[in-house]
Amino acid sequence: MATKETPDNATEISAELHPMAQIVVDALGKSPVELKKGKKSKIKEIFPIPREQQILWADAEFDLRPSGIVCTDEGVFIKTNVDVIAQKVKNKDGKKEKAKSHLFYYRWEDFQPSWFVSDDAEENRALMVEPQCTEHFINGCKSLAESSKATDEPDAFDFLMEDRDIEELLAKVVPLDVAAWQSADSAVFVEQKSAINSPAGHGEMAEEAITIMDKMLGHEAFVIGRDNAKDGADRWVDRAFIQTKYYKSATGSCEACFSSETGMYRYMNGDKPMQLEVPKDQYEAVLNRFEMKIKQGKVPGVTDPADAKKIVRKGRLTYKQAVNLTKPGTVESIAYDAATGAVICSCAFGITFVATVFLTWRRTGDIKEAVKAGVSAGLQVFGISFVQHMVVSQIARTGLANALMAPSQFVVQKLGFQASATIVNGIRALSGKSAIYGIAASKHLAKILRSNAVTSALSFAVFSIPETYKVASRKISVAQYAKNMSVLIGSIAGGAGGALAAGVVAAKVAGAAGTAVAPGVGTAVGIVGGFVGGMVSSKAIDLVGDALREDDAEIIGRLFNAVVSCLIGEYLLDATEMDKLIEKLDEIPQKEFKPLFGKILKAEKQEETIRVFLTPYFDSVISEREPFALPSGETILEAMVEDCTEETNA
Repeated sequence: MATKETPDNATEISAELHPMAQIVVDALGKSPVELKKGKKSKIKEIFPIPREQQILWADAEFDLRPSGIVCTDEGVFIKTNVDVIAQKVKNKDGKKEKAKSHLFYYRWEDFQPSWFVSDDAEENRALMVEPQCTEHFINGCKSLAESSKATDEPDAFDFLMEDRDIEELLAKVVPLDVAAWQSADSAVFVEQKSAINSPAGHGEMAEEAITIMDKMLGHEAFVIGRDNAKDGADRWVDRAFIQTKYYKSATGSCEACFSSETGMYRYMNGDKPMQLEVPKDQYEAVLNRFEMKIKQGKVPGVTDPADAKKIVRKGRLTYKQAVNLTKPGTVESIAYDAATGAVICSCAFGITFVATVFLTWRRTGDIKEAVKAGVSAGLQVFGISFVQHMVVSQIARTGLANALMAPSQFVVQKLGFQASATIVNGIRALSGKSAIYGIAASKHLAKILRSNAVTSALSFAVFSIPETYKVASRKISVAQYAKNMSVLIGSIAGGAGGALAAGVVAAKVAGAAGTAVAPGVGTAVGIVGGFVGGMVSSKAIDLVGDALREDDAEIIGRLFNAVVSCLIGEYLLDATEMDKLIEKLDEIPQKEFKPLFGKILKAEKQEETIRVFLTPYFDSVISEREPFALPSGETILEAMVEDCTEETNA
């Protein structure tokens, strides 16, 4: 994370930081505290600030009880002021104890300047700092809050960016992210077999397309020839092993199945010949040639030429149709992409439907309204992800994908073989595919990155349309637009990163167990990881306060409490759940905190260390939530009929 100090003591912000950090620090201007190495170290020690974070701006005083406001690359920290004189306050048991300074932590993902404009210290915690250290920060927040005020006029697109609807946004973005990774992985095969990259790629494309058609007609069908086993089958349909040959001529399709050395039929399943699948328009010619081969004794175990009809299988595609699968813009390639896209995107629809129904039901308590919202959101996500899949798959068949070759190869080269294999196998785990390694993994990852760049751009473009419309029509300010875009970017990036991280973990667990991630399971794991990674923090709420009463670890205790407040927002705990959490934390023996705080002090990633410790307690609290049951088919139908009736009457 690169930041550097300029001569006038302003901080130059890296483009890698959260956009809100840039906006706020620009508004605050020059840091009142000179950000030299010694001063930064002191701030990190006494506030404290997690060791791994970079300080960008600070306004603080350093008397016996320092207080102040600090902006880092991760968020804003406010350390409250405490009188030097031993001030006494009553704790929850009614006993008097020494007042303590508290540390508030607001992550950039959730930061809003409007929280710090009030003159009431109960609402504006910046006022709990020494007065001379608040002016710059509060004035900066006031200017940002004023410039970001938008009209209250309702808008058809308001559902995307309202604060209360961040969860709903993630319910759409995360499934879309997972579908995008799967589409990018699927596009790798299409790119490899495209006419522009492989003159003979139509054969394997035909295998995939015919298998999809078989499945749609109710057959049990799989492509099994990707292991390149010598004289192995290409497809398996209803327990029959099939060798698929799509050569330019009937002679080529037939002769390719016979050994050039012995002249004998090569593809055998034990003592029985496998079926030979050929282009629909070559079937009669191949059948005649195969009958001749039987007469010549070239097919082991078969002597009756009439049995050729049992072996030669008419393909569902002609040779020309197979070739068209590898070209962009053809009826065949579009139909193929539509079929594969329907499978991938239906999962995105289902997850969005479930998540939206739950979130709406939790907010309104009305299951019928929740169903309607779920159907609407699911259809939106299905439509967007389907378009993404179609576009990226069609582009994969053109030379346009090669335009991104250099940057994708550069990224992979920097990652190295091991990291590339880890990432690519995490992506493949989302679709239940087996692991690959070495150069093959690096090349595969480079191609996925090229395709994912396209899907990410499409996701951002579609979701940004409502906000672009608002700023163009002057319904929101440019500053508000920038804030909304930062939320959107964070959601897309966080969802994609979380899904990928979950896929990596799933792949490693499966690999350690000697298995592969089951199809569907990988997708579900990716969705869960995406929600965790993409969940923007809710605004910081009241700290746990005196739930922890350690005597010799006040500094780390403040940071501990600050992270607790962030997790409360991320886990969306309500008041009752917060009470349960505090009870659980109160039950922790004090002796357990001494080694924990020692570990935090030494850790290079202090916030992460605290989160690892706290996660089981938060998980325990939310495990007691009332189970949410999906609505029955009858309820869904009733809700939809009722909605249609209301529209008709209107």
